[in-house]
Amino acid sequence: MTPSAALPALRFGVVADVQYADVDDAWNFRRTQVRRYRQALDALRAAVEDWQQGPPLAFVADLGAVRGQ
Repeated sequence: MTPSAALPALRFGVVADVQYADVDDAWNFRRTQVRRYRQALDALRAAVEDWQQGPPLAFVADLGAVRGQ
């Protein structure tokens, strides 16, 4: 096995501020982005599906709140 083909020593996932809530979309405080609360779980599912395509993760860190309200 060549060094470029070696598996990583550690593989982990990180999510931040999932912000799921069963509420209508709304602007952030600065009105620069629309927050799509109901789509948050779909985005999280997509991340998990992506992680599952590679070698197993050692851990997943959640850096924020899961619920928006």
